[in-house]
Amino acid sequence: MIHWHFQLCYDYSIECKSCIEVIELVARYFQKPKSIHIVISKLAAEVGLSLEESPKKVDVDWQAIVFSDEQIKLGIQYVYACQLIGSKILAMLL
Repeated sequence: MIHWHFQLCYDYSIECKSCIEVIELVARYFQKPKSIHIVISKLAAEVGLSLEESPKKVDVDWQAIVFSDEQIKLGIQYVYACQLIGSKILAMLL
């Protein structure tokens, strides 16, 4: 399976020099087992952030070529939440 950062480089010519999945970062920091099915708001709570989940359930196939407006909004919210969580953990380490 190709990791997403390699796919960014291959499909879109976006170079990613370093990365870590936010789930893995949280699991390592808190020494907990990594679960791919954890909800982003629970990851946020682990680091002391309060993020509200969308009240509307949106199913997304992230391998799709075309996305609805709701799916795009969810993707943007997810990326922002991951950045907040990652930044919070990195700040805890310093």
